Amino acid sequence: MSLDIGRAVTYPFEDAQWRAKLLPLLILSFIPGLNVLTWGGYAISVARNLTRREKYPLATWDEWSDILVRGLLSWVAMLVYFLPAIIVGGCFLSLSLVFGERVESSSFIAMRCLAYLLSLAYLFFTNFVLNAGHLNFVRTDQFSGYLDLPARFRDLRRGGSRILTLTVLQVVLVLLIGLLIIVGGVVFLVCINIAVRTGGIAVVIVVPILLIALVALLALMTLAFLAHGYFIGGTSILIARQAMPAPESLPEMQSTS
Repeated sequence: MSLDIGRAVTYPFEDAQWRAKLLPLLILSFIPGLNVLTWGGYAISVARNLTRREKYPLATWDEWSDILVRGLLSWVAMLVYFLPAIIVGGCFLSLSLVFGERVESSSFIAMRCLAYLLSLAYLFFTNFVLNAGHLNFVRTDQFSGYLDLPARFRDLRRGGSRILTLTVLQVVLVLLIGLLIIVGGVVFLVCINIAVRTGGIAVVIVVPILLIALVALLALMTLAFLAHGYFIGGTSILIARQAMPAPESLPEMQSTS
């Protein structure tokens, strides 16, 4: 087992039932709010199945309620961890919006930039700890593990390099998703502008293009979350192997003959 970036994208299609398992996931991705819960829960379920050494880790929809609950709990944990940075960023943004130019002095701008930089550093470190929580969650299915910070710091000491690799891969995924959203937004605005300016037959052409672009964007985001689940599950397996004693250190079996 290794964190193979190529296989993180292709492993879902190794399952003979991938159509039956991924089609509902793609359909649910069209529903705002529910799509976020489903993506997160399905990623955690994939990681859980990998940790349990399932041959085909894609979750079946017989356990749809478990998938949604896992998604909800993982997002709640993320909100709890990231809340301090959200509050700091929200306070500075609110001050700028409410008081406008009265607070836009050079000292305030410098303070705001420093606060944003510290918030970014905090988010990266917190995501590092959050991943230790995810790894515990896929092993135990217990939300309380996210809140047991001393235990999670012990996990970081045991598997810090593995969790750091996982965190870096997640940052890359987030950047790719952000790029996809930006590209999708630009395509949407360009198509709408063309439809408004030309009208008529252009609308008939633009609407199918927008639908295809939307389906492609949601499909790519679904694959990104599936890769996210693969990385968490793969890291869990690697840390478990790392914790196993080497063969030469295992106690010898005494002969009874």
